[in-house]
Amino acid sequence: MLVKMVRVKAKQDSLFTAVVMTEVTKNPDLKSIQRDIALDLGMDLLPTELPPEQVADRIRAKLIEMKKFLVILDDVWEAGIDLEKVGIPSASELKQAMEKRNEEHSSGQEDMLRKILLTSRDPNVLSGMMDEKDQVFKVLELEDDEAWDLFKKIAGSKVESSDFQPIAKEIVKKCLGLPVAIVTVGKAMRGKTQQFEWEDALMELKRPTPEGISAAVYKPIELSYKYLQGDELKQTFMLCSLLGHDSSINDLLKYGMGLTLFPKAKTVEETRTKVLTLVHRLKLSSLLVDGHSNMHFGMHDQIREVALSIASRDHNVLALVGEDGGKDWPEKETMENLKWIYLSNGYPELTSNGLNCPQLTFFHLSNKGCSLAVPTDLFTGTDVLKVLCLTRIDFQSMPSEIPLIPTMLRTLLLDQCVFRVEALGTSVGNLENLEVLSLAGCDIEELPREMEKLTKLKLLDLSDCTKLKVIPRQVLARLSKLEELQMGNSFDQWDDVEGRNAGLAELTELHMLTALEVRIPNFREILFPENLERFKIFIGIASRESWEYYYWDSYSWNSSFESSKIMKLKLQGASIESNDSVKKLLKKTEELYLEGVQRLVDELDDEGFQHLKCLHVQNAPDIRGIFNPARRLLHSQVFPMLEVLTLSNLQKMEKICHGLTGAAPFKVLSKITVVRCHQLKNLFSFSMARQLQLQEITVENCDNIAEIIDDVDEQGNGNDIVEESEGCKLGNNLRSLTLKDLPKLSSFTSSSCSNMSLFNDKVDYSKLGKHDLLSVLGNLEALTVHFCETLIILSTSTVSFRTLTTLEVSHCKWMITLVSTSTAQSLVNLKGMIVSYCHKLTEIVGNEGDGKQDSINFPKLTYLKLEGLTKLASFCSGNSNFEFPSLEQVIVNQCPQLMKFCQGDKLDTPALKRVQLIAGEDKWRWADNLNTTIEQMYIEKDGYAGLQNLLLSDFPEVMKSWHEKSQEMLHFGLIQDLKICDCSNFEYLLTPSLALAFVQLKKLEVINCGTMKQVILGEEPENQIIFPHLWLIILESCSDMTSFYMGSQNLRIPELHHIYLKDCPKILTFAASTFLGEHEEEAFQYFFSSKVEIPHLDTLDLCSINVKKIWPDELSSMSSSVQNLRKLTVRDSGNLKYLLTSSVVKSFVQLEVLEIFECQLMEVVILIKDREDEKRVRQMAFPKLNVLELMVLPQFKKFCGKCNSLVEISEPQGLLNGSGSQVLSPTS
Repeated sequence: MLVKMVRVKAKQDSLFTAVVMTEVTKNPDLKSIQRDIALDLGMDLLPTELPPEQVADRIRAKLIEMKKFLVILDDVWEAGIDLEKVGIPSASELKQAMEKRNEEHSSGQEDMLRKILLTSRDPNVLSGMMDEKDQVFKVLELEDDEAWDLFKKIAGSKVESSDFQPIAKEIVKKCLGLPVAIVTVGKAMRGKTQQFEWEDALMELKRPTPEGISAAVYKPIELSYKYLQGDELKQTFMLCSLLGHDSSINDLLKYGMGLTLFPKAKTVEETRTKVLTLVHRLKLSSLLVDGHSNMHFGMHDQIREVALSIASRDHNVLALVGEDGGKDWPEKETMENLKWIYLSNGYPELTSNGLNCPQLTFFHLSNKGCSLAVPTDLFTGTDVLKVLCLTRIDFQSMPSEIPLIPTMLRTLLLDQCVFRVEALGTSVGNLENLEVLSLAGCDIEELPREMEKLTKLKLLDLSDCTKLKVIPRQVLARLSKLEELQMGNSFDQWDDVEGRNAGLAELTELHMLTALEVRIPNFREILFPENLERFKIFIGIASRESWEYYYWDSYSWNSSFESSKIMKLKLQGASIESNDSVKKLLKKTEELYLEGVQRLVDELDDEGFQHLKCLHVQNAPDIRGIFNPARRLLHSQVFPMLEVLTLSNLQKMEKICHGLTGAAPFKVLSKITVVRCHQLKNLFSFSMARQLQLQEITVENCDNIAEIIDDVDEQGNGNDIVEESEGCKLGNNLRSLTLKDLPKLSSFTSSSCSNMSLFNDKVDYSKLGKHDLLSVLGNLEALTVHFCETLIILSTSTVSFRTLTTLEVSHCKWMITLVSTSTAQSLVNLKGMIVSYCHKLTEIVGNEGDGKQDSINFPKLTYLKLEGLTKLASFCSGNSNFEFPSLEQVIVNQCPQLMKFCQGDKLDTPALKRVQLIAGEDKWRWADNLNTTIEQMYIEKDGYAGLQNLLLSDFPEVMKSWHEKSQEMLHFGLIQDLKICDCSNFEYLLTPSLALAFVQLKKLEVINCGTMKQVILGEEPENQIIFPHLWLIILESCSDMTSFYMGSQNLRIPELHHIYLKDCPKILTFAASTFLGEHEEEAFQYFFSSKVEIPHLDTLDLCSINVKKIWPDELSSMSSSVQNLRKLTVRDSGNLKYLLTSSVVKSFVQLEVLEIFECQLMEVVILIKDREDEKRVRQMAFPKLNVLELMVLPQFKKFCGKCNSLVEISEPQGLLNGSGSQVLSPTS
């Protein structure tokens, strides 16, 4: 219970990108643990045939992608669990991955955070899995007062004033402060009003208990079991105890049907309803807990231990799990009385003498990977057996294959087994009473023809049979009693051309079918059974591999769904207007995924989606909006039940709702996600927003979003004033707002766009029925703003965030101030604040300049992180006083100009004991108080530690000692982005030794440095200068620069992809030797020489430079420097007469784009020797060229030719590849 609260709290505080939890239990199952983690990460439930090692790799990759994660491993019994085998990356793995990712992206350092929370009853288990620096927190038993308070809360407060209060207190004492016991007994005694009932309960708790189980645990759980009402509920509890941790409702359903536990339930659906009801009642009694979805449940290990003991003692159940697996079979007399046998994770030897259990009705054997031989006559003497479950067994490796099965069997589960189709046919062909058959996850390619004899079959599960290719015709059609057919992630070869496979039409012959899971690879005319009430149907989706790289993995079959009526359609331009069967199902659908639809609502349903709760639309290039203004149906009738709306990669969508007036179409919409909709400028109008009940808004990667709410209607007029009494539903409900990668976002509403403030008090919010922004954000709890580059401030003046608990802002490059003083005063519930990589931010709380000494209190803030804020000078530059009574963790990293935390007279942080320098690492400082600590960090230059993006002009102190002492301040080995602008003090930037220190440098910019002659200058003994990760060089407006590098060493830049040179009129070469002497003219003749190695150059852009030749006339060893060049642009280069020679052009094998503009002396592009040379050029030149632009070349005569020649040589027709474009206007 406590650890689940930690999980909820971690999610609420948004300190982690992912919070995953799994219960390890006494008998850990690696696949179950991996499944739990995968589901929490939103991953597809990985195919059952994947080995755990591959599953671990996928989990590891996903966690690394999430960057900040908390993994909770609950109830660990042994120290032997291997986190690496589960797929949890180590701290070093995560660090390496982050470093690699930072090399590949130039947007600043990405944060990482890895936390592992382990819980165990044995502290020795934890110490065996942890490092010395890890912390162990002992959760003690509850004190008497705490135990009593918990019991009253569970059993009811009336117990306090009742006559039997003393007895109740004695009962609580018997629980010895154990929460699981107190809660269980409290639930059992809730509603008991007679004193004799309480006396009886106390007597039960005083009775002796079996050896090996604590009385404080055993007796309360036994008491709770005793008070369960009805045999159905008690037997269901016993069956749940066998299944254990995170079990499936479907498995319980299959077992219950076979055992006839619910005789009044006549259909599969009625049985499912009964199972769900009973499981819910057991959860209310605290005997079961929630599983990872609404179709799963779990049981605490201690409760399971007691339940299995009761089952063995009172119900003739043999359950061998975990360490019990190696026990011998009981004595003959005991075997003859057994009714249920459950063997998991180990078992006695399976002898060939048969079980000889005449009363046995249930047998379960699960193989955990070891070699296992199942005798043919194992089930001899089990004539009344009703349920048989054999999982993960390779029958194909046994001489006799599948054992003989009693004919009275009603449920047969052979999940994840391997066998020949002939053996399966022989085994199941005579099971005339079989009602449930499950072959889920089996390694089978064909169903046997004998299955058509199973005429009483009600449920057939073929899920995850990924190799199943053949279902003989009419086998399905003859299963006339079939009510449920589950074929998820399985067979999809319907109506094959050979005519041997089942056809979709067979499904319509199953008149009792009410539940169907099926995948149909091609959209066509399809008929479905009329009575479907539960379905998961994919149409147009051949396999999960097709969808791995989409924004969300919603098309993977095994995603965790909460709905029972799901459809996924990939139309690929097809229309379903004429497909009545599909349209009928759409009217029932609760969760709908669409791809390739052309006209969303009009095409799919002209009567509205009356039951639809979740709608996901992606990759529909022609959709301009969800609604058509010409529709006959009122908008409010289209989606009356829609709760979740996701729109992704809709490139032409301009408005979510075109021409909308009147009532909003989304009356109960609670969550909207919009991703990669680049024509969209806003989400809603004011008139619609005030009617919405949204709880969560997420907008990501939309290039033209300027505001979230537009206060101008469709006709361009402002919306009418709304009466105060109407209020704003959006403001009452909105809890989470996430805005990412929105380069044009300037405001939450269009009225304040010009202020570049996300929330502005100057907006007339009276239109929403209130007079301030509180009507929109009055209940907002989580706000995330990333890569919104135009914002200058988050909020101004009186904008209030009184309910906000988490605030995260990053990579807003023009943001100067985060919030105003008055807004800061409203953050009374803020618990976590992260501000990172906003490079112009100077303060968090704005100084309003009124001279007042405000008092600002953050009463609940526990976590504050300031990172990559290179201009941050203080938390607040005004003289405000600050109180942080709950602040426990502060991280300050890469804030080199932070001299003092705040300027006011008072700064109170009573709970803070240190300032962490780098997240995830045990590096910190503390000097009595926060202000003094920050001052010490400034003096010690800690702010430069870890700095990855360095704009030198921001650091005058660094520039003063750049060539002498800069390495004492900066860790050059971490810098990835180096930029110097508007500098008139440097003649060069780097020496060779200094250059070699920049081992992680990815981006180098030198702009408007009028005195700089070289970027790198100097003679040192190293053989070469290497920039191993540099991929972009920009040199612009450097009037004295003659070369990028001057020195005798070679220059190697193996990952350089882009070079941009502009307005550097004196630059003649990229790299030159220091002492040139008589060869000076030759050295400066070419821009690139053999001194430079750049094998991956992709783009070269030269503008306003006066080089004579870009490459030598013979490349020889330099050919590798151009073999990957894809785009070449030359503009305003006054000395170039030609671009390339015929001998050089053959090396440009990847060139796709060639642009030459305003080169006054250029006569030809390719210089040739003669006509034969021209023929060779035409055969080999630019094989991939598809864009050619030649403009404003006054001396231009021909594409291939000799300079100053009057011989006409044809223009470049035939050089362009495929349908490429050419613009030839050389003299205009």
